[in-house]
Amino acid sequence: MSIEMSKIKKILFLITIMLSSVIIMGELVVVPIIFNLYDSFPENIGAVNTLISIPMMAMIFASLFASVLLRKMSKKRLLIVGGSIFALCSLFGAAVDNVWYMLLLRIPYGVGIAFVNVAAVALIAEVYTDEKKRATIMGFYYAFISVAGIIITIVSGSLAVGFWKNAYFTYWSAIPVVIMFVLFLPNTKTLEPEVRCDQEKKLDPMGSKFWIMIGNFILYNIVYGFVLYFISSYSIENNLGNAAFVGVLSALTTLGSFFLCATFGVIYKKMTKWAILPSYAFSIVSMLILYFFPSTVGVIAACLILGATYGLAISFSYAHLPLMVPQQRVDDAIGIVTAAYSLGNFATSYCVTGIMMFMGSANVTIVCIVFAIIAVFYTTIQLLVSRGEVNVVIGEEI
Repeated sequence: MSIEMSKIKKILFLITIMLSSVIIMGELVVVPIIFNLYDSFPENIGAVNTLISIPMMAMIFASLFASVLLRKMSKKRLLIVGGSIFALCSLFGAAVDNVWYMLLLRIPYGVGIAFVNVAAVALIAEVYTDEKKRATIMGFYYAFISVAGIIITIVSGSLAVGFWKNAYFTYWSAIPVVIMFVLFLPNTKTLEPEVRCDQEKKLDPMGSKFWIMIGNFILYNIVYGFVLYFISSYSIENNLGNAAFVGVLSALTTLGSFFLCATFGVIYKKMTKWAILPSYAFSIVSMLILYFFPSTVGVIAACLILGATYGLAISFSYAHLPLMVPQQRVDDAIGIVTAAYSLGNFATSYCVTGIMMFMGSANVTIVCIVFAIIAVFYTTIQLLVSRGEVNVVIGEEI
């Protein structure tokens, strides 16, 4: 641990950093009310489409900008800034019954999420320098994010039963989290201006292995996005169940992610550079199951497998960075990884509809076989890259 803290301060730090998941998963608040948004603004369908997707686009650019900001300000300060932006824009996000007003506020809203996500992961990487401990904490962090996602969706959906705007009351949970950022996060040192300028002039390259991993990770997130955004269409198309069944599938996807995130520290210690390969390989299996076995059992198995292994992939993508890039570029790399998964998720809908148009089909099921082929491609590439990477033995001591 690079920052010395008492036992109480360490516990409060961990609680606070875990609760940042309330902000990171805040986007799930709108999931139960997407239908209501279209119903409330039928004359502005295009604006509603943009309203739903614009935070992810904002996150792509804000994640990269966050890496630049971390050279000039502490991670604690960026967490406070990001959390405050998120809280303000979310709490007042539906204050005016106007789709353009709501859309406009969703841009800084996405920026706030990106700032918190990048700064939180960067702070974990700085506080925990031991590989095993960092991997364990990173796994717990994403496990907590999975649980937060389930809770937020349930609370938001329950509040929206009376009136869809009530879902926005869920965002009040961000206020105590921001206060905890102020009170319980450690202050980290930023580089002196002259040192920073000197380093910026001679930044070491991140290396081809990192950029190949990023390319693979974008493709993987596009494939994973299928079970996030199109499993409802897939289920209805194959007569597998109604909205309640889709809700169960979403919960299974998230729960699967929770279990592998929670055990990531153990898995990473055993596999290190190979730890991401099961995620990529099982994405092939999941897509093949969805294409060849469109059944209740098949879709449950596919969602559970892909959800579980996604937790492994995202934990690895952050925890392994200090072994892939120069130490001075870790914060930059964290921002790029965050932008990569945001870009992948954002691109999913365009890829799915584009494939359907290209293949002349109105069914989303046909996309699964194309995604399976894409998954074979990035799995093979990652296997070759991992073989050429020096394996590091993670020590027993925490």
